[in-house]
Amino acid sequence: MPCGPRDRRRLGYRCQRCRRDHIKCDGGRPCTICKQKGIPCNSTVVPMAEFHMIQSHKAAGWVMCRSPLVSTSEHYQRVFFFAVGSSPVLTTVFAANCLIPLLHDNMLLQDTVSLLGGYYASQNPQLLSVSQTDKRRLSRSLQSLRNLVATEFQSTANTDYCPSVVLICALLLSFVELLVDPSGLLWDSRVRQLYAFDRQHREITSSLSPLGRSMSRLARILNAMRAICHSRDPNADVSSQLPHLGSRKLFLTQERVILAQCQDTLLGCLAQDLEMWAQLQWWAIEWKTLTSLSRLQQSVDETYTTKSNFGGINITCIASQFQRDMIACVLWYSQQELGTFGSAMLTIYQSATIEISQIFSDPCWLSLGCGLPLMPLQLSYEQASSALDHAESSLQHLHLEAIIYAPALYAIGMEMAHKPDRCRVLKFISDVERKGFSVTNQVLLAIENDWH
Repeated sequence: MPCGPRDRRRLGYRCQRCRRDHIKCDGGRPCTICKQKGIPCNSTVVPMAEFHMIQSHKAAGWVMCRSPLVSTSEHYQRVFFFAVGSSPVLTTVFAANCLIPLLHDNMLLQDTVSLLGGYYASQNPQLLSVSQTDKRRLSRSLQSLRNLVATEFQSTANTDYCPSVVLICALLLSFVELLVDPSGLLWDSRVRQLYAFDRQHREITSSLSPLGRSMSRLARILNAMRAICHSRDPNADVSSQLPHLGSRKLFLTQERVILAQCQDTLLGCLAQDLEMWAQLQWWAIEWKTLTSLSRLQQSVDETYTTKSNFGGINITCIASQFQRDMIACVLWYSQQELGTFGSAMLTIYQSATIEISQIFSDPCWLSLGCGLPLMPLQLSYEQASSALDHAESSLQHLHLEAIIYAPALYAIGMEMAHKPDRCRVLKFISDVERKGFSVTNQVLLAIENDWH
């Protein structure tokens, strides 16, 4: 049997630096050695060959063995944890130290993690070679998991799986849908269902542990992203946020928030802000639709018109306060030492600020005769260019979470009027697509349609 460097069972345990220097690695990420030296700690997912040569004890010479020394599912799980990496949002839910204790005791979770890792590998063949036979197995497993999750969502009685396990499997499945469906419709449907399931069981899932609260927060973030990307109703309850709009600067300064120490708090703010962004976008769409319909009618009730205008002014006031919060976040993040987390957050907040201005640039809002949250064109362009800079710098460190930039891409693209800037946007979308997300073509089509 192969041993030493040829023993495939040892591959993936040591980090690249420890393997290069031929020293013992404790397997942590980062490992103790790299942490002490203050250097990056990375591991490479090793491609799995279709066949492996091993020596037979019963016959002389070498024979072909179909079963690898490390199972296919374990390789897929390695790909999964590589894809999660140090993603700012996913790390709190899908990190190895959170999931591995659960994986040992839960076969459903093992299968779901392997499924997502397998599909990510099939979209990124440089990580792992997936045969056509394995792809067919993945497809069958995906359909089985879809059916199981759908059954659990619809069930009102006690089942074999606790709500937390069902929710985390549904969250993982939503990322699979992003990889397999270029239209994004399956992802939209999946996220709506898991968000409704989370709201129904939030007292159970979010009260059990920090992991449960992180799962609930990720469900809210994905639902808001879905609503922003597809211009849908997020069905989010933002009533508790309205009294506190416009006070984010006070919160960031008085609470002495430190980026490196308060990521959990900042992710909670991100979930709230994405929900408010999505809800505000939907309110604006509804108001514009009602206003257009009323203008088409021959006789318009004056009382109805006054009520409609009052609703529009109320939306404008909420948007102005929310934009003030987004600007406060942009200024605060700009003063921090930005890593992958800070760059991703800054991109999202700059895009939200731009998007609010774009919403109210429609001439229909001028009929209200009130101040609108509009940014000067040059300032909007500078914010969009800066947001793209931060997105480009952090994209190389993101894998599965690269899709987090989807809500920002349209807002950024709409501010790019010159060919070199538009080429940058197209290249960035192409880079995200190469990570396996063909769904970004939908964003590309929307941007190019408005460019022309």
